[in-house]
Amino acid sequence: TAALSVGVAAGSIPAGCSPWRVSPATLANEAQLEDALSRLVEEEAEYLVVPRRTFAFLDEHPTLIRKLRESHRIVTRQQHLCELYELVPDVAEPRPANGSDAPREATASPSGLLERVSSRLPLRWSRR
Repeated sequence: TAALSVGVAAGSIPAGCSPWRVSPATLANEAQLEDALSRLVEEEAEYLVVPRRTFAFLDEHPTLIRKLRESHRIVTRQQHLCELYELVPDVAEPRPANGSDAPREATASPSGLLERVSSRLPLRWSRR
C-alpha cells in the first residue's frame, strides 16, 4: 500500500504505507504520470491512499485524480479522512461502459486497511 505524499502532508503517512511522491514535472506530463502509476503497481502496491491533507493538492492537479479515476477502482471516499484506490485491476469486474467515474462498490474489503490508515490520520474513522 502506498500513500500520496506531498508538502506538509508528507509527515502524515499512515502506518504500513510507503510514501508515493510525484514530481511537478511528472504531474505536468500525462505520459510520465501514467508511467509513474504503472511503476507503483509494478512495485506491488495494491492500494493508493490519498490522505485528506492532500485533497487541496489534487484540486491543483486534476490530471492526477482523473488518471486515478479512469484507470483504478475507488474503494472508498471519506471526505474527512481519505480516498482509497485499488491499483491492481480486478479482472472479474469490467469498467462501467457509460464512462461514469462514480465509485463502484468493492467486492472484497481490504482487510484492516481502512483501520490502519485511519489510525495515522488526524480524524478517526469508525464503522457504523
